[in-house]
Amino acid sequence: MATSGSDTGNHVSDGDEYVYFSWSLTSQSIANNTSTISWKFGWHFTTYSCRGLRLGDVVINGSSRYSDHDSGDGVHAYNSSHDHRPQLQVASGSYTMSHASNGTKTFSASGNLTGYSGQKSSFSGSWSLPTIPQVWDAPSTPSISSITSTSAFVTFTDGGGGVGAVDSRQIAYGTSTSVGSATIISSDGSTAISGLSPGTVYYVWARVHNDAGYSSWSSRASFTTLRVPDAPSTPVVSNVQPTSVDLSWTPNGDGGSAITGYDVGYGTSPGSPTTTITGVTSPYTVTGLTPGTQYYFWVRAKNVVGNSPWSAVASQMSISGVRINVAGVWKLAVPWVRDGGVWKQARPFVKYLGEWKETT
Repeated sequence: MATSGSDTGNHVSDGDEYVYFSWSLTSQSIANNTSTISWKFGWHFTTYSCRGLRLGDVVINGSSRYSDHDSGDGVHAYNSSHDHRPQLQVASGSYTMSHASNGTKTFSASGNLTGYSGQKSSFSGSWSLPTIPQVWDAPSTPSISSITSTSAFVTFTDGGGGVGAVDSRQIAYGTSTSVGSATIISSDGSTAISGLSPGTVYYVWARVHNDAGYSSWSSRASFTTLRVPDAPSTPVVSNVQPTSVDLSWTPNGDGGSAITGYDVGYGTSPGSPTTTITGVTSPYTVTGLTPGTQYYFWVRAKNVVGNSPWSAVASQMSISGVRINVAGVWKLAVPWVRDGGVWKQARPFVKYLGEWKETT
């Protein structure tokens, strides 16, 4: 589209007097969405005198700029040859106009000339000015998917209202609710972000750019990265036997991803398990124990991220020899014998490496 131009009206006499108009686009402001045009308006003539000519109704883009001008008797211009037409400028100035919301605008001008013998001539013309880029509206609120412990997938769509193609897009993300402290990365509207911390709340924004600048940031989205589950409850020990016990427990938080199973750990030291049984559910029976031995038991949960910490420890001694249940409490069944008419507690002995020793 043109950035300058000129036009003329019809002749008003055989002497070739006519209206002229010229303009040029001197500046455009993206920030203010305006165009400034410099213009001038007048007539050309070929006679030796312009006496009797009248120029009126000069209108620039719908606004009257000059209502009437009479050449009078004092305006003379010698022209020895009709090869060059003298020009009499009657009105000039500059005009700043706001562009339409779609970024385009039409500029127009008109006027008329009355000749010395009453001839009439009019002029009008319009021009399309170059489009001014306008920033786009903010994109849609980002959508978050495929969340893991250290990454997530972000998608968004461009907003409307912009003039000029989008040439880049950005995502901002961070652990603060303020975009001012966020990390900014390039995007094509569908982007994975990585290097995140497990079990952490993140906030996400999006914006787009064109020749006019960046759009506003979108509304804020949020998500929480996955983490391992919380440790289950302390296992409850029941149905104690010489070589087995039953364990039961309940889960706690799943870390944002469903629990897929549990492990049972046990051993004879209270520090940590020495044996681990994987892929179990509650309740579970631990077998293969040694009678009369103190054992310690733990449970942990697992999800797609990994294993939870071990639960708090539970302890239990497996049954040794003969035991009886007294008022709900398992106790050793102690044998008694009659010796010389007196009942006495039996003292069992075993021979160990050729030596008899009392057992307990």
